[in-house]
Amino acid sequence: MLQKKRIFKIVVYLTFFSGLFMTVLLAILFADIPFGRLDEYLEAQEDRFITASGPTLERDSIILKEHLTSYLLFSDSNIDLRSWYQERLEKKELAPFSEEKGGSVLLVGEDIALKPPYKNNCDKLYCFQKRIKFDYIPALFWKGLMGIEDYRFLDHIGVDFKSILRAIVKDLYEMRLAQGASTLTQQLVRNLFLSNEKSFVRKIKEVFFSIYIDWRFSKEQILEAYFNEAYWGVQQGILLRGIYAASVFYFGRPPQYISSYEVAILISMLKGPNYYDPKSEKGFVRLQERAKVVFKRLEQMHLFPSEEGGIWSEKEWNSWGKKIVANDDRRPLSALWQITSAEYEHLNSFEAYVFVDAAKVTLRRALERIKKEATHDISVKAIVGKVAREDVSGGEKIENERPFIYYSKEERDKFLAIFQEPHQVGSTLKPVVYDVFLQHGKKFSDLVSMGEITLKLKSGSWSPREAHEAEMPEVTLKEALLNSYNRPVITLAQEIGFENVQKILINYVPSLSLPLAEFPAQLLGAVELSVGDVFKMYSKFVSEKCIERGEVFSEAEGEEESVLKILSDPTLSTTRRVVDGPMRDMRFFGKTGTSNNGNDNWYIFFDGKNLGVIWVGVDGAKSSEDLKLFGSSTAFSIFQQFSTNRGKRFEEMACQ
Repeated sequence: MLQKKRIFKIVVYLTFFSGLFMTVLLAILFADIPFGRLDEYLEAQEDRFITASGPTLERDSIILKEHLTSYLLFSDSNIDLRSWYQERLEKKELAPFSEEKGGSVLLVGEDIALKPPYKNNCDKLYCFQKRIKFDYIPALFWKGLMGIEDYRFLDHIGVDFKSILRAIVKDLYEMRLAQGASTLTQQLVRNLFLSNEKSFVRKIKEVFFSIYIDWRFSKEQILEAYFNEAYWGVQQGILLRGIYAASVFYFGRPPQYISSYEVAILISMLKGPNYYDPKSEKGFVRLQERAKVVFKRLEQMHLFPSEEGGIWSEKEWNSWGKKIVANDDRRPLSALWQITSAEYEHLNSFEAYVFVDAAKVTLRRALERIKKEATHDISVKAIVGKVAREDVSGGEKIENERPFIYYSKEERDKFLAIFQEPHQVGSTLKPVVYDVFLQHGKKFSDLVSMGEITLKLKSGSWSPREAHEAEMPEVTLKEALLNSYNRPVITLAQEIGFENVQKILINYVPSLSLPLAEFPAQLLGAVELSVGDVFKMYSKFVSEKCIERGEVFSEAEGEEESVLKILSDPTLSTTRRVVDGPMRDMRFFGKTGTSNNGNDNWYIFFDGKNLGVIWVGVDGAKSSEDLKLFGSSTAFSIFQQFSTNRGKRFEEMACQ
């Protein structure tokens, strides 16, 4: 009897401590698994947009079809592009305008309201994800994947013990790891919560968590999460997560509109997106071979009508491969990724996309131009917003909506780069300086010498130089400003008196080094300001000269022209060689600026509504060699592409 009691106690103790041990073990195993985030991944997803309302393409504006197509893919996951365009052409809401390199140009015949872009579901840098509901995932995808990867998916409990046993037997028979046994649920767990390390602890976590998910959620929810969270490689510099991103980046269509063979290609890539990367020569060949095998398997499963289409020809494969490589270079969709992760008010989402795309195109061309100096870090910074106004009655600044702020380096602090990092301003200061001359009695019709001038400074003798020598001994102030000459600025400042110039100029550039007479090169742009400082300077200048006084379009006989009006014709200023298309007939204030060796390149613009500052240049250590970059070929190029293709009518400039 005592023996039985002793055995009973031992059993009780063993049971208790075994249970305690298992409890502690499970607690340790699952301590780092975020159970609370399951609903985010596995519950039905509602569409989220970056703004409450979408943009409107204005009647009589022009757009690039490439821009519109890309935008639609990021704002309407159910869109049939072919039908959408056909309907708009029939209604004459869109019409062909012309064919240009980079895409066909469309004329907007009637106002077209677009949806806002989807909010990016991926919170990682350079990653895009748009979760879609199970109903919008074509059955060919999930039925095909189940048939190839996990044919007992509907029957097992998250872990297929029969498959595990079969895999163990085969591995033992062949004396190697010949067959895996992971279910789709286990693959989902690895994608969401676990690392790829091969350890016993990770495998135990995977098994238990897969069983929990299978108990907690329906099979449809698990499949939905699988296709929304799967990794599909990197295209156009963007990490693709989910079936929607993969379908759009690889085939330019939502998943419900791609062909059965394209489905086979995407399913094939899931086995190893980097291994089957079509951008690499070896990956492309591997993908071809695997896609043929997968497609034949889908055919055998009778998942689509036989008349729907067959295996791609070599010509079709080559055409698609070239397009993938070209898009990876051009990166038309990466700009859309950027606006789905940003917050802004002044520009609508379509305008923001066109601006970012223009910046990326210009940046790529600039890098190609200086590829021999590839060590230089070229970037783009910009602000586009409204002019800050002063309340005349109370003297207080009227608050405006947040401006559009752009910095090409998403990995860095955008506001630090825009508002705290200074750059040489080049000739962008000259319009303000010439206005100071006008306030001291000078007129644009006055003549000024182009001859050499030497100033005796405490630091030594200094002579301003010209980028291009002029043949004329004298020019008018108007010609000097339009051509951005240097010597006339110093000559006029000396005539008026450097002290008189600095009294007014200090109101626009508080950081000016004084006395100005000892630092005259500042008048030519040898002063460093952040992009935000330049925007603030011109906001004050335009507010005073245009909005408060309305100087720009004064047509009274004998009245002197203003600085803003003089620089409102792009065919007469420093942009005359690069302005083209409709922009040649438009009128807007604009001024380029370039520092020594092309390290800093600027364009300032005001069209009556938008004030913008665009900088393209070298971040970090400056180049000691001439990069042959200019404000007219870089920053102005961004403005020209943006203004031409943003879906807004370009009206004559007026102070508003």
